[in-house]
Amino acid sequence: MRDEFEAEGEPAESEQGLDFHRVLEFVRRRRATVLLVAIPLLIPATILPFLPKHYFEATSTVAIQAAPKALDFGGDVLPGAIASAHTPQALESTIVTLVNSDTVLGQVVDQLPAGAPTRMSVFDYLKGRVLGEVYGGNPTVQQDRELRIENLRKQIEVELAGGGTFLEIKARGGSPESATWLANGLADSYVRYLQIQRDDASKRAVTWLNQQIYELRDQIASKESAAAELVAKNQVSPSSFSHEKDASDPLSTLDSQLQTARIDLLGARQRMAELEPRAVNTGNSVKSAETRQMRDDYQTAVHALEAARLRFTPTHPEVVRLEGVVASLRQRLSKAGVSNAPSLTPTEEIEYQQLRAEVARADSKVQALEKARDEMLGDGGVRSEAISRYKRLESELEIDQQMLSVLLTRRNESLLTAADKQSGAYVLDYAVSPLYPAGPSRRKYLALGWAAALAAGVSVGLLRELLDRRVRDPEAVARALGVPVIGLIPQIDDRKTVPEHQTGRARQGAAAEGYRNLRTAILFAMREQKLHSLLLTSAIAGEGKTTTCINLASAFAQMGRRVVLIDADLRRARIDRVFGISRSPGLSEVLEGKARVEECVQRPEKANFDVLTAGGAPDNPSELLASNAFSELIAALKSEYDFVMLDSPVLLAVPDALMLAADADATLLVHRPGSVERRALRRMREDLRRAGARVIGVAFNWVNPADSSVYPSYLESPYLDGPKKKRRARAESS
Repeated sequence: MRDEFEAEGEPAESEQGLDFHRVLEFVRRRRATVLLVAIPLLIPATILPFLPKHYFEATSTVAIQAAPKALDFGGDVLPGAIASAHTPQALESTIVTLVNSDTVLGQVVDQLPAGAPTRMSVFDYLKGRVLGEVYGGNPTVQQDRELRIENLRKQIEVELAGGGTFLEIKARGGSPESATWLANGLADSYVRYLQIQRDDASKRAVTWLNQQIYELRDQIASKESAAAELVAKNQVSPSSFSHEKDASDPLSTLDSQLQTARIDLLGARQRMAELEPRAVNTGNSVKSAETRQMRDDYQTAVHALEAARLRFTPTHPEVVRLEGVVASLRQRLSKAGVSNAPSLTPTEEIEYQQLRAEVARADSKVQALEKARDEMLGDGGVRSEAISRYKRLESELEIDQQMLSVLLTRRNESLLTAADKQSGAYVLDYAVSPLYPAGPSRRKYLALGWAAALAAGVSVGLLRELLDRRVRDPEAVARALGVPVIGLIPQIDDRKTVPEHQTGRARQGAAAEGYRNLRTAILFAMREQKLHSLLLTSAIAGEGKTTTCINLASAFAQMGRRVVLIDADLRRARIDRVFGISRSPGLSEVLEGKARVEECVQRPEKANFDVLTAGGAPDNPSELLASNAFSELIAALKSEYDFVMLDSPVLLAVPDALMLAADADATLLVHRPGSVERRALRRMREDLRRAGARVIGVAFNWVNPADSSVYPSYLESPYLDGPKKKRRARAESS
């Protein structure tokens, strides 16, 4: 046997990969903790998925049309910044933002019928306790409307598909009817909003074009009158003022550039005229909070009026009242110099700022070209001032006529667009009532809840496992103690069998064979070291040292050896109770000189070896065991018996076992897996080394055969089965 006590340090445990059997053993060992944590969590995890009500989803599709050409007049002069704002990403962001805006969602909220399904969560949230908590009491009409809009925004999903050609609106409701109503109502509201905006833009475009046409006609008439007056004043025919224009003539080139610049300027101004009323309401143009509130009240009143006209007749008192409110707010906004039109979208705001800069650049270009043309007409190459003035008027009239033709064309296109009612979008597919709920998925949430509960239980079990410093691995225990493992005693399956009587002649099974294997290992050690006395001890009580000692004594006696078993545990003796014999007189009386050993040794009826009980409980057990009388007793028994076995107290609680180890030829440690911590094993090792004990090894007691980390599978054998199992196995094989 190698001397493991010479090494002061403890070798590190070898790192191993994930072992499935170790995982199963961990679950088996911590199953109580896992169940105690998981079962209380499984109850709410099972109930909660069935508490939420089902919700339904409905989807409507809106087709996005290209903007009419008449309404995009001036788009050809947009700079690169505006063109980049019309990219698919910017377009999607603009459309989605518009659908989710308060203006569009407000129309749906205002048109909510009185008999709407009560199971719609978006409307259930509007009344009762929540409103009291949010507003501290009854909310105002405006606050109630804002809360409705916010809840509706949470019930919808808007997505642009088909490369920006389709808009999918998905609405969620507590019933099929509510989901369908929301999806279709929002689609109609969005299309109607675009129609209103396009109608307003068309009206503004036609009004602005008519004004430009009237002004241009007056300008043409004035110039024609000036040209006629110039001809009459000089009393010459108009042909004398005329000149042939050459394509290469610098004046013709300049006139062409001036005409193009004026058309560009006109287009930019038209687009600005469309955005000007709405630009007043954007940014810092609305200076006071009162004015902004007035404009918001106007928009709210307009939406309420639209909803009332859909519900009631034109002469209904509510319709008449709302018409008066709208007219009053419009008048107040007009006096304040604020337009009642909605504010610009972010993309339109960028376009408006760029158009302002473009108008300024185009105006400067027109002025520069006009100045250059005037200078060219006034050069010395022209014969007279009258001819120069006539040519200038003639060139300007030609440009004005072309501009008038362009304006008339644009006005006609705008009128056709307004008459065609193109809104830029239309409902392609209305939502249909869903047949099945869209969620919640109770199976999914039930599975997730169970998985979370089990994960919590396993986590707590793993935490306890990490905090548990007790050692269960035989190799780790052997390294900590510095001795080899020489025996594994499995648990006793038969509850009717007394653990101390496992090695009788008729006994079979894994436990009996475990003790016999341990006996064999001790016999080999006896031959090498000539052992005649063996001390069995353990770290703490309950590890099975007394049971192991009795079964080993019986196993040695079955070989024909003369064996005596001494109960040296003077504090908590058990051997007398196991065999049902008298405790006194015993060891304590022999050591005190009150009795002779021949009088105290007994042979129990169920044993084939002699027993020396502990005797009466002395006041000084440690001193008795450390006396010369005990050493003389052991020497005398070794001369009379082949093998002397001593059952001692535990090591860590009292010093008795260390004193006994000094007189015994060898010491056998009995350990139950997971009974003590690693530091306790280290302390045992140090105490035994200081006492000079000769430890032949450690025997693992009460090992669970199902624990593959402790009890190896190769120890499972059909030889360990009982006679009935053997007969059954032979019958099956035949």
